[in-house]
Amino acid sequence: ELLASYAAGFSLAVVVTFIHSTISFMLFPELSRKWTNKNKTSNINLMKKVVTAYFALTIPYLVFIAVAGVDVLSILTTKDYIIAPEVLFLLTCNIAIFGLYQIVYYIVLLERGSLNAPIVMVIVTGINILFNTLLVPKYGMMGAASAGFLSNAFLAIITYNMSQKILKWEFPLTECIRILLRSLVMGLVI
Repeated sequence: ELLASYAAGFSLAVVVTFIHSTISFMLFPELSRKWTNKNKTSNINLMKKVVTAYFALTIPYLVFIAVAGVDVLSILTTKDYIIAPEVLFLLTCNIAIFGLYQIVYYIVLLERGSLNAPIVMVIVTGINILFNTLLVPKYGMMGAASAGFLSNAFLAIITYNMSQKILKWEFPLTECIRILLRSLVMGLVI
């Protein structure tokens, strides 16, 4: 019963995958072309624009999930599949952070190839197993969502740091804060 509820929440959270997979599909060929031409300035500008666009689409969805996600889930399913709003929000954040990893990883992939990926994934999988082992017995679904969030956050941070050693691009923090503030206003209206 709990697994079915978690899966239903995950199905709503995974909508954010549409955003990062679409952006990734368009980003990689363009980034590859610019990478081949050794145009670092152009790549730096492209990454900042793409990450800003990703958050411009993702942050409002996260706010929407925080405000109305459980209501939407109750419309799409029955009351038997409802999960705590915090769990749904954390699941969605988990997937959103994985999307950031996927976008940022292209810099590492273009410079170093895919040799680092298995090592990083084994480490992150180990972290996920550790957190699940520690958190799920005590906190249930919230523990599972937290474990995924923490392991994907670790993955995104490692990848971002790797990308910084290759291409010194500036994370669009100011833009993200502006997007968040506008999204919170939207959330108040909802």
